[in-house]
Order: sequence, then C-alpha cells, then structure tokens
Amino acid sequence: MGISDTEKNMLDSDNDYISSFENNLKFNNGMYETKLFWEDKPSDLENNWAIAKRRFGNLSIKMQDNNWLYNEYKNIVKDQIKENIVEECSSHFETNFICLIRLWFEKTKNDKSSNGF
Repeated sequence: MGISDTEKNMLDSDNDYISSFENNLKFNNGMYETKLFWEDKPSDLENNWAIAKRRFGNLSIKMQDNNWLYNEYKNIVKDQIKENIVEECSSHFETNFICLIRLWFEKTKNDKSSNGF
C-alpha cells in the first residue's frame, strides 16, 4: 500500500497535467516557476459566492476570538480603501467586508489587467 509513481497506474488526464507542468517549468533567479492550470476562459468558472460567504463567516468567528487576526484584516481593508482598491459600504465590519469583496469582484471581473488582491 502506498503511492505508486508508475505511469501505468496513472490516468491519461494525470499524465497530461504532469507533462504540461514539466513543459512549463522554468528555473529563474534560484526559484522554480510554472503556469497555473487555469481554463483558457476564466469567465467560464462557476460562481463561488456562497463558498466565499461561508468561509468568511468562519473567519468572522475566528476573528471574534482573536483580536490580532481581526486587527490585521481591518488594517488590510483600510489600506485597500486608501489605495482605492475597494470602497466602504457600511459601518459594520462583517457586512462591510462582504461588500468590499463584492465590489472588488465587480471591479475586477471586467478588468483583464487586474490580478486581484
């Protein structure tokens, strides 16, 4: 029992991913770089708003118990407001943060030059 690295046990799709990874692998400035395996059309990706909202809910619970974590997120959001990456929506932090995520998504989904946060 264990992980077998023999090609006969691998699916064709696995071999395709490995080949693509190896073909795109480069060594620059002492570090390895490769392309991410995105679809050609990122606009075809499914909407993950429900997952993001649930994960943020879990993060909110953690922030209630961890003052340092809360302050770090709050400072990052403040910096992004100053840099005009996001806009403020309300005074309640959780609602504000969800609005900020929505605004960022709307702002960047049509901006091909943006790479996100």
